[in-house]
Amino acid sequence: MQRKGAPPKRLVGAGAAAVLMAAGVVLACDIPIYKVALEQWPREPYALFYCTQKGLKANAHLDRVLDKAFRTWLKSVNLDLIRIDVKRPMLEEDRELMERRGIHPLPYAVLVDKNGRKVTDHSGKLDAAAWRKFMAAARPAGPFKALVFTVSTRWQPKVETPKDLPFPAQVIELDKADTSTRALAKRLGVNEFRLPHALLLDRNGAVLRSHVGRLDGKVWQAFREGIAPQGPCRVVAFTKTELGSPLPDTAAKTPLPVTVVDLDKGDEAGRELARKLNVVNLPFLSIVSPRGTELANFGRDLDESHLRAVVSSPIRARIIEELKGKIATLLFVHSNDPRRDRQAMKTLKEGIRRGQRLFEGKIGLVEIDPKDRREEYLFRNLRLARDGKEPLVLAVFAKGKVLAIPPLKGKFSSDDVLDVVQIVMQGCSCVLQPSDLGEDLLLDWPEPEKKEGD
Repeated sequence: MQRKGAPPKRLVGAGAAAVLMAAGVVLACDIPIYKVALEQWPREPYALFYCTQKGLKANAHLDRVLDKAFRTWLKSVNLDLIRIDVKRPMLEEDRELMERRGIHPLPYAVLVDKNGRKVTDHSGKLDAAAWRKFMAAARPAGPFKALVFTVSTRWQPKVETPKDLPFPAQVIELDKADTSTRALAKRLGVNEFRLPHALLLDRNGAVLRSHVGRLDGKVWQAFREGIAPQGPCRVVAFTKTELGSPLPDTAAKTPLPVTVVDLDKGDEAGRELARKLNVVNLPFLSIVSPRGTELANFGRDLDESHLRAVVSSPIRARIIEELKGKIATLLFVHSNDPRRDRQAMKTLKEGIRRGQRLFEGKIGLVEIDPKDRREEYLFRNLRLARDGKEPLVLAVFAKGKVLAIPPLKGKFSSDDVLDVVQIVMQGCSCVLQPSDLGEDLLLDWPEPEKKEGD
């Protein structure tokens, strides 16, 4: 589409073309992407994971803070609240997120070897079953074997076991298994919706190692280590003051040494153990972007000011104002070199002037100082380091969507600036997915009130 009186439009640059091709854009209509995006595209939601377990005293305070915030000022923020009780069933992706982040039902105990490495773990009181599990892992007795549970459907990745394993490994397709095998899988804690699931067993059928998901070399190496003597071993048991001791009241002595860590107390040695073994206190809150980047996390002391700092800042308010009625807004991140900044800003402004004439619309500009501590969460949101090594230019359009192309840096030209803006000037297509062009920022975007009859 060429406007009257405008010079011939330049060909889309390599960066712009790559984005459009990756998105599968078919230039099928004359409405520019930025207009459709601003008027029709919903903002991508971020997730505030509120992870806890029923009955904890801190839940009452957090419930009050969050319920009030989401009823009032958070209504205009693209943030969803996801409450997770870590003791109850949950989605597989949520469970994996919890495990990666070190979130477990409390009390939670870890068996560590002589080098302080985790051997196996247990959620709940240290009862007889937990001690049998720990003793089997601490003093493994062969012969050993590995069982890998999977299914035969096409979407399930094929499981291959290394040929040099020092124990037999059997792959079991659970959907074809007989009743006794399915009963065994159930006893071993295998969930048919979380496969493949590999387990290393000793001669008594006790689980020494377990892994859910892709079976790579690291997993099999951990299984190899699982058949070797681990000792001397000890147990580190994490609890909270209100939950009391993880040891049963009747436990006069334990088969292995036990270190009890109260996560609510300010003991430095306990905090160091929690860090090393990747264990977090409950309740735990984490704000995660649509692409899985963690922006912030909080504990039981969360208040409204913490949330406001994550979603609001002076520069984000400027971005919102600059986006109104604009084709796009360019973010200029300063460096530690004033000379390079001046040259880059001169080039950027020349590109903006040319773009506004060529595209007959306004292009915004917001400058960002990487030393501004108020913008810490914005830099996390943009996935940018605050090192100030060189000036950077990014493009934001619609309601805060960051265009999914590498930032302009170094010696860029005004033509490069035009290429960036031209991406959102392309004709919109019904096959274009909003997420193809980038991730939305977490913003307090004021949505217009709906009129009666809308």
